[in-house]
Amino acid sequence: FYTSFMDTTRIESLGLEPLRGELAYIAKLSGTDELPAALAHLNTIGVRGIVGAGVGQDPKHSSGYIVSLGQGGLGLPDRDYYLRQDEKFAAIRKAYTAYIAQLFTLAGQPDPDGAAQRILALETGIAEQQWPRARLRDRDATYNKTTADALAASAPGFAWPAYLTALADGPIGDVIVRQPDYMQAAATIFHDTPIGTWKEYLTFNLLNDYAGLLPRAFVDARFDFRGRVLAGQQEDSPRWKRGVE
Repeated sequence: FYTSFMDTTRIESLGLEPLRGELAYIAKLSGTDELPAALAHLNTIGVRGIVGAGVGQDPKHSSGYIVSLGQGGLGLPDRDYYLRQDEKFAAIRKAYTAYIAQLFTLAGQPDPDGAAQRILALETGIAEQQWPRARLRDRDATYNKTTADALAASAPGFAWPAYLTALADGPIGDVIVRQPDYMQAAATIFHDTPIGTWKEYLTFNLLNDYAGLLPRAFVDARFDFRGRVLAGQQEDSPRWKRGVE
């Protein structure tokens, strides 16, 4: 694993080939009815989506494991980066859209600048519905056990049972919903957003989440934004840049 990770000559020669299958999969999506399965599939390979899903110990029944669903979908650290209007955050948003456009350009995707603006607008709408950090620390407020069917009834517009089934490759019974009102809002955003924008959003998420493993141009782009703009790093080592988060 280490040797393949550091074999930059082979990484450069492969280009985007390791992601061709996933890029083609996203490009073929034709309607929002296909998105729940797509979001679940991408979640299993480490690509973020509008909902964060994972499996862990039940906080109130530690002898068992359970699926937990929470707010997600942001490329910037949290909601404040989208909603605060002071100069610092405005500059970060400008750099973020430039970064999105850069990845689209490197990947040969159409309309990089337009896609960047649409993705930022979508993520801003998502951020507006998310809980602030202080509220996320409330263990009781974020523990809402329910069933897949009950979730679907409370947050219509998104095929929750289909999403969960695709996520686990089989039926899921109980789940913990960390932010119930966010799930309701997310379902509305999901339903109201054009499929073309979703495809752009998923394409960017795929490129962004794997940029550190791609050719140097992608590594540099990711480091320039996430390392320098967000984290204030100055180190130029290619090995460091491949590991930056």
